[in-house]
Amino acid sequence: MSDHRQITLLAMAPSGETFLARDERGQVWLYQPLGAGAPEIVSESLVERAVADHGFDRIDQSFASWQALDEFRQRRAIRLAERVTVDRDALTLDDVERLLKVAHRWLQDGETGRASRLLTSLLRLPSVRADAPMNDRLLSLLETLAAPPRVVPRPLRTDATAAAAHDRWERTLNVAA
Repeated sequence: MSDHRQITLLAMAPSGETFLARDERGQVWLYQPLGAGAPEIVSESLVERAVADHGFDRIDQSFASWQALDEFRQRRAIRLAERVTVDRDALTLDDVERLLKVAHRWLQDGETGRASRLLTSLLRLPSVRADAPMNDRLLSLLETLAAPPRVVPRPLRTDATAAAAHDRWERTLNVAA
């Protein structure tokens, strides 16, 4: 017996990059922007909080496939993005903390340049300039990124296992020659 349940786009941020969807099994997923983390299962109550507290638009529209959902999301995001404005002066230290988590995820994913650009832009925010501890945190992280990687030489092993391995390696070289 095949399941004909639909995928439902529950709510999305005006940019379309972050959205909440219910899959065919009824699980609610939070999808974040590329590089900000993998999709995760969340509670249904997060949908209401996203709409009420974070300016998400309620969609509640079903689709036959993830591709159809994504095409709709992309079309709608283009229309919604026109009304999105970011007031840098209004960003709080809580906002900076959330963006700092994004920068750390990017660093873990090896996106050093992207994280560095985000950190540099955060340093320009009035809330960061007014808060010495946060300013120092961001500067320290940027300095860490700018420092050349520290190379620690491996110690030479002198135990019997290492000597036997070295002998085998030399015998292999002599046989091959």
